[in-house]
Amino acid sequence: MSDYRNLLIGIPAMLLLGLGSAPAGAATFVYVSNNEDGDIGMYTLRPDGALQPGARVPAAGKVRLSK
Repeated sequence: MSDYRNLLIGIPAMLLLGLGSAPAGAATFVYVSNNEDGDIGMYTLRPDGALQPGARVPAAGKVRLSK
């Protein structure tokens, strides 16, 4: 009988804990290298699909492109 009682107490407790927790939000980032300026641009992808500009970070060095 105590197993049944524990089950009756445990299920509502699990439901309350599940409803009280917020879903984890994760952002999507886009990194774009710019060889001419020698930096890397960071953008955040917004829910509507637009890119929100972020920080620009200097790259370690430029890559020489052959034409």
